[in-house]
Amino acid sequence: MCEGNINSNVLIIAEAPGRVEEEQRRILVGPSGKIVRTMLKNINIEDKCMLLNVIPWRPQNNRTPLNNEIIAYSSFWIELINECLDIDVIITVGSI
Repeated sequence: MCEGNINSNVLIIAEAPGRVEEEQRRILVGPSGKIVRTMLKNINIEDKCMLLNVIPWRPQNNRTPLNNEIIAYSSFWIELINECLDIDVIITVGSI
C-alpha cells in the first residue's frame, strides 16, 4: 500500500496496515496513524509526503511483520524509491 504525493521528497514508511487501514485501504488512518497525520499536518507537510507500508497486508493477529515478509515485499518499495520517487528524507513510524 502506498499513497500520497508522487512528487514528494519525503517518504513516510509505516509498519503494516492495522484493522482500520485494512478496512479503508489507506495508510495511517487508524488511531496511531491519526496521530502521525496530525503531526504532519501541524508542520504543514501532510500533503507533501508519500506514505508507504513496509508490507501491504495486515499480519495475522496484528503481529509485527516477520523479517521474511518484509524481505519479500522490499523489492517493491526499493524499486519505488529508486525509480519513481526523488526522495531526500525517509521517516519510519511504528516499530520499524
